[in-house]
Amino acid sequence: MSIYFPVIFVSVLFYAIGYFMNKENSKYLLSGYNTMSDDERKKFDIEG
Repeated sequence: MSIYFPVIFVSVLFYAIGYFMNKENSKYLLSGYNTMSDDERKKFDIEG
């Protein structure tokens, strides 16, 4: 039973990261997206 706790914890952690990630905070949290210029970010489909 104790082997399931880390798996559940990591699953909940990934779900929370995905849930709270949005268009406004993605330029601070996503690697690669935060190094793009403003013109490249406008071309990039962040919602897709």
